[in-house]
Amino acid sequence: MNVSRPRLAGLVAAAAMAATPPPPPAAQPPPHGPSQPTGGACPVLERVTRLGQWFPPSRILTPAIPVQQVVAPQNPQFSPVAMRLQFQVNNAGDRRWRIVVRDPDLRTLAVLAADDFPNPTGTAAERWTGILRFPRVVLELEDASPGVAIAVASGIALPDIAGANVFSIRGSTPEWNKLYGPDVADSGIKRTGEAVGMMQSSAFAGAAMQPWCCSGVMISPSLFLTNWHCGGTAAMTDEAYWTEACRNAVIDLGWDGGQVRRQLSCESVVAKDKDLDFAVLRVRPVLGDGAATRAAPARLSTGEIAPQQPVYLIHHASCDVKLVSRNCHVEATSHAAWTSGSAGPGPDITHTCDSERGSSGGGLFDATSGRLIALHHAGFSQDAQCHVEGNKAVRISEIVQKLPADLRAELNIHP
Repeated sequence: MNVSRPRLAGLVAAAAMAATPPPPPAAQPPPHGPSQPTGGACPVLERVTRLGQWFPPSRILTPAIPVQQVVAPQNPQFSPVAMRLQFQVNNAGDRRWRIVVRDPDLRTLAVLAADDFPNPTGTAAERWTGILRFPRVVLELEDASPGVAIAVASGIALPDIAGANVFSIRGSTPEWNKLYGPDVADSGIKRTGEAVGMMQSSAFAGAAMQPWCCSGVMISPSLFLTNWHCGGTAAMTDEAYWTEACRNAVIDLGWDGGQVRRQLSCESVVAKDKDLDFAVLRVRPVLGDGAATRAAPARLSTGEIAPQQPVYLIHHASCDVKLVSRNCHVEATSHAAWTSGSAGPGPDITHTCDSERGSSGGGLFDATSGRLIALHHAGFSQDAQCHVEGNKAVRISEIVQKLPADLRAELNIHP
């Protein structure tokens, strides 16, 4: 996810058409270099890559309703391949019940019980599943006493991921590869990439929920680092960022084209800073299919960063499978914060690794040591003539200084 506008294609573009129609597209600047005249201004654009379509399942699970209920997206605008569901407990009863989520052949995907909800006896408690890799699922409520009432409050249908045109690149085609594809032979890069994951979250904007994706990095077995701006959309106020995004988030460390999913949910936002554009989330394994048993965190470097230092970026451009942009380097070692409105020195660096929306929160790693040196957060920005300048990332040393001592103690920090 970057601050310039992508030209998404295929199912990613279809997924962007959520329950409320998007505004008409603005004139498109080219991926690099000067644009055609745009009436004196470049387009004002969203920061997030939308991913999926929200739908209201309109299901209530009670002992009086037949055992099996089928849930599928209503009127999808693309061909769904997966979904997430949000359950809301309105009456927990005697707490012996459990919800079983099954695939169409009745294999168990997830089991949720009363103890899995944070407030089962007070006001309505909510919990999302992880990513369920089926376009329709079957729900069962088991061992429920009279009076138990559980709503299937929200659903998000997810598409397959198609290719996309990109903008924050140096040439006519992006220089990145699938991390676990045949073009990446370096086992060190693949091990480093284990710490990078895709965060999919959502929040209500008006009457409908908007889903989106971002990248991020595990910096301890239970701490996930991403961008502050990954906590909402441009239509929200600063105060609204992360109010819904944490409880609606799922982090998939295995969004990489393989058969194994490694999914985490967000418990809380333990640190955040808009100017440095970071948020640190306390995470835990999701319930059911694809839960992560243990995460391999990145090694962090707070040492000096040099011009021309070779680096690589691991990210989820356009919500795609895990990608690596290589053969790139640091340009400026000091660049103003994205909120400063100036071009002077500051907490950012600039780099030449190709990126796209969805890349925000991706890890920028030193190519020699494999250590995390910066957090990517902005693409090639535009000046008044719609020229562009390099990608930007926040130095890890700046982020670490902002963290409280108890969080710093959890990190694997190197000079």
